[in-house]
Amino acid sequence: MIPPIANKVLQDVIITKIDELNLRSIPSFLEKVLQFHETLKVRFGVMLVGPTMSGKSSCLKVLMESYI
Repeated sequence: MIPPIANKVLQDVIITKIDELNLRSIPSFLEKVLQFHETLKVRFGVMLVGPTMSGKSSCLKVLMESYI
């Protein structure tokens, strides 16, 4: 079991960006964006892989917008 990520500021910004991009704010998507952020902190190269229409581009876009 992965412990929850304790970055409340980033989490609030991500939720705001999800709403601004007219995406549905569901807990599993928020968790995936936060996991992607944590992965980027510890890895040099990262690939988002998964089935078509699974939210890979949306995850990347939400996190990118959250950093700005």
